[in-house]
Amino acid sequence: MPSHILEYPLLNPWQHFTIYATHNRYIVVAMNKSRSKGRILKIDRMDQKELLIVEDQHEYTHTELRQLLGTIEISNSRAGGFSKTVFCHGIIGFIKFLEGYYMIVITRRSQVARIGYHRIYKIDETSMLSITNEDIKKTHPDESKYLRALQNLDLTNGFYFSYTYDLTHTLQYNFMQQNTRTNKENLTENFCWGTRYQPTWKYVWNEYLQEPLRSQVHPRWLLFIVHGVILQYNLNVFCRSIYLTLICRRSQKYSGTRFLKRGGNCKGYVANEVETEQIVHDASLSSLGKSHFTSYVQLRGSIPAFWSQDPKQVPKPPIMIDMNDPTYVVASQHFRQLLYRYGSPILVLNLVKKHEKKKQEYTLSEEFCGALDYIKQFVPDDNNIQYLAFDMARANRSKHRRVMPKLDEIARRYLQQTGFFQNFPLLVNDKQYFYDRENAIKLTPYETFFVQTGVARVNCVDCLDRTNTAMFAIAKCALGYQLFSMGLTDSPHLQEDSSVELVIKQLFEHSGDILAQQYAGSQLVHRIDTYKKSTPAWSTQSRDIVQTLSRYYSNTFSDAEKQHAMNLFLGTFRPRLGRAHFWELASDYHLHDPRLTIGYMPPHCTNILGDEIWFSLPFSAEQVLKSQKDCLEIVSVSNDDPLVDGFNEYYRPNELTVFEEKFEWHMDSTNKDIAYNYGNIREFTPFSVRENKQRKTITSLSLTADVQQRALLPPSASLSTPSQNLNQDQSSDEDMFDDTDTDEENSKKQLQTSNKKSFKPKPINRSINDDSNNSAIQVKRLLNTIFPTTDDVYGFHLEEPSMESLHCYEQYARIAHDACLPSSTPVSTKQHLYDASISSYQSVSSTSSFEIISSNTNERSKSKPQPQQHRLHHHHSTENQSLQTLLMSMFDEPIVNDETIRIYEQCVAVAHQGPFEPSDVDCLFYEEYVTSLMITAQS
Repeated sequence: MPSHILEYPLLNPWQHFTIYATHNRYIVVAMNKSRSKGRILKIDRMDQKELLIVEDQHEYTHTELRQLLGTIEISNSRAGGFSKTVFCHGIIGFIKFLEGYYMIVITRRSQVARIGYHRIYKIDETSMLSITNEDIKKTHPDESKYLRALQNLDLTNGFYFSYTYDLTHTLQYNFMQQNTRTNKENLTENFCWGTRYQPTWKYVWNEYLQEPLRSQVHPRWLLFIVHGVILQYNLNVFCRSIYLTLICRRSQKYSGTRFLKRGGNCKGYVANEVETEQIVHDASLSSLGKSHFTSYVQLRGSIPAFWSQDPKQVPKPPIMIDMNDPTYVVASQHFRQLLYRYGSPILVLNLVKKHEKKKQEYTLSEEFCGALDYIKQFVPDDNNIQYLAFDMARANRSKHRRVMPKLDEIARRYLQQTGFFQNFPLLVNDKQYFYDRENAIKLTPYETFFVQTGVARVNCVDCLDRTNTAMFAIAKCALGYQLFSMGLTDSPHLQEDSSVELVIKQLFEHSGDILAQQYAGSQLVHRIDTYKKSTPAWSTQSRDIVQTLSRYYSNTFSDAEKQHAMNLFLGTFRPRLGRAHFWELASDYHLHDPRLTIGYMPPHCTNILGDEIWFSLPFSAEQVLKSQKDCLEIVSVSNDDPLVDGFNEYYRPNELTVFEEKFEWHMDSTNKDIAYNYGNIREFTPFSVRENKQRKTITSLSLTADVQQRALLPPSASLSTPSQNLNQDQSSDEDMFDDTDTDEENSKKQLQTSNKKSFKPKPINRSINDDSNNSAIQVKRLLNTIFPTTDDVYGFHLEEPSMESLHCYEQYARIAHDACLPSSTPVSTKQHLYDASISSYQSVSSTSSFEIISSNTNERSKSKPQPQQHRLHHHHSTENQSLQTLLMSMFDEPIVNDETIRIYEQCVAVAHQGPFEPSDVDCLFYEEYVTSLMITAQS
């Protein structure tokens, strides 16, 4: 009988790399996270033209690696030596200029996010090693120019990777199983497939660097990096961690800087194309199969047409249509890609200007509308492309400035058509919010999930400022529905100025700044607050001017160098002997035009979709056609195999875990906002509106030096400090076999204490005393506001215990003390300990502080006559027996009746066998209770 294959993602075991150098080759030793197993690569250094890599197929243990490296060191002691070159966390790839190959490796990383048990890292430092041995290398005078050009691309700015999670695919794709069936007879117990799929090469930025590696080594050596932004925030809901993750993937096809890359090419790749995915998941469980995950995807990208702007014409270059294309090849191929990856419908939101004194941006709108009218002829009506134009700039300059309400309306309309992904059935009343006229959204079931079909595509001219604000509005609407579907809120609409709304706004502003810095050389010019009605336009003008000047400077002086670096890194320009250098070219336009490559076949001008997409709609063809042919690797493993066991990979239960060294400990969280919720201290949920009046009052409060000294605050102290990243991996030249894991190495800051200064006494007048009293009162009020009493929070006040309570506590302490003493202890020793405990209890009860008993007391007690000690012992034992008799009379043993025993036995039976069917009497009682509630509600 056919059934679906049980499938798990394969985990990349190799996470620690050590590179050793000999005269003839580099030896790369890769080890797993626990450093118990390893593999070896041998890279030849004696060939300058070709890269020769040999992989040792044997998997070595810790001891075998030590012996092997020792043997290699002895054999190379006279032939060039054997040295440890670098310790790293992954191989980005290999690149060649004119003198031979170079290897680029990751030497430092830091964790930035977690999805289930999958860790996501950011590259913090890289190194480049020359492969060719210096003895045989033939130098070239232009080699240094290429090296300097490549260094203009900063690999520590927005490059990410993961050993276990495919960052190039969406969460929805990663959850989908193979479209393959097998027979149950072939399945064994605890059997599953371990799979690793082909990445989406459009988002793999080291695709060119991995080319010489992919054909010679096992896929587990490959490490794919993405470019963009990855941010994560913890929405703490009553101590329940809900992680909000934002992943922005930048396409490496037709990539470049602002004025040098506009429009798109004939393969459908457009400039500044970024896929944004927001993931909300319950971090209480780390398993992808058992925890609740939701995600929503949207896209930004330049208008798909042949258009450009001349950067030499400043400050605002005119927009030019470079080519008249009657079949709209760029737009046709671009929307074919979108339908293949996301399904239908494709919702286009065009934000360029409609009304201009001199037609500039509107020229692009006309070209865009003409392309869509042509494409719609060959797309089914039920799965068509929807177009909407909204002039944000004009609406923001109008009297009412109704930009955000209009965007919220568009966002709700878009979400109702695409839906979102969730890996669990409905947890809420579906009739209440999902299927009424106002809030009805599209829930598309696929296998056991609800999937998103289609995508919202947003664009302006630069796809930066206006686009980021519109995508924030769509993301905020989607976040409300995601939280509601998980049962965390009672409405899919987020309140304005709540913590959750402020968090999603902060994430989009931060990601927008980084994306703008990557593409345009400056941060956002017009932020989200610029388009809010409550924010005056003049409040952001000064900052907008500064960012505009910064963007102009970057576009004029540094964009060309960044473009050359990208062309080298991505393989768009490949240096060869006898070929013109990139600095000798007037333009790089021909490098990005596929029509000039050998073997180019123009696409069909009418059959735009093809059979694969046509029969898959409205679902994504990429998801429907997912099968074994897309696999890089597929193996048969057991469920507890280390290659698929993510639990042991993440938690590592055999090792000591220090919470303060974990990434989750330092993650940004809404808990930090609770300290400022002075207006309503009982509201600990991030979905309530925060009061900002008292926050502004406290942050603007200036304290004098005397008040600061009394309050134990430094002069520059503030009530909140930004969280710092303490999870950077410091790579050093330590022995790779050291058992200490470098994943959790954290930098610690030591507090510097200032020396106390001595002051001479001065005469104090009444005014100074009044000032100090006022300052003390001011600090007392401040501390009472920050640290509320138990009466304010819980409704009762803690008081000092009474003498009767202390006496009762002393009696219980005596009984516990005597019961804990061993039976073999001599009576004198017991009595000595008893006396010491009684004296300590008396000191605690009388003075409420701990008193140190000197050793002289014990010496004096020893020097006393022996008969007196016997009399004291007899007196204390008699007193102890009478005390026990008194306590037994005061506290009688409770009597357990038969009904109580029956209830206890029934609870135990329920724990073993499960709940029992309620009796008729219980059902009748429940029906009467429900009827009374209905009568009360109607009245």
